[in-house]
Amino acid sequence: MDHKVILATFVAIFLMELGDKTQIATFLMAGKHSAPWSVFAGSASALIVAALIASLCGHLLHKYVDLSWVNRITGIFFIGIGVFIFVSTFITPEAGK
Repeated sequence: MDHKVILATFVAIFLMELGDKTQIATFLMAGKHSAPWSVFAGSASALIVAALIASLCGHLLHKYVDLSWVNRITGIFFIGIGVFIFVSTFITPEAGK
């Protein structure tokens, strides 16, 4: 195992997850239930499975698709999400209700 890759991945994912909806949902679940270790086990397990799926899919995708195309498609996807959120928040008649 490459310890530098492990550390770089840990730092990047840890910083990106701070304040993320997953962390907020875990916070709320721990507040709702009187079993914080059970909430931790469920949350950690879910994140491990999601990371496993992402790692395997990323490895397979890298074999068949050029990384520059993945970056372009991801960029377009996130721009689309941003436009959708902007339009649904500020342009639709229901905004402000």
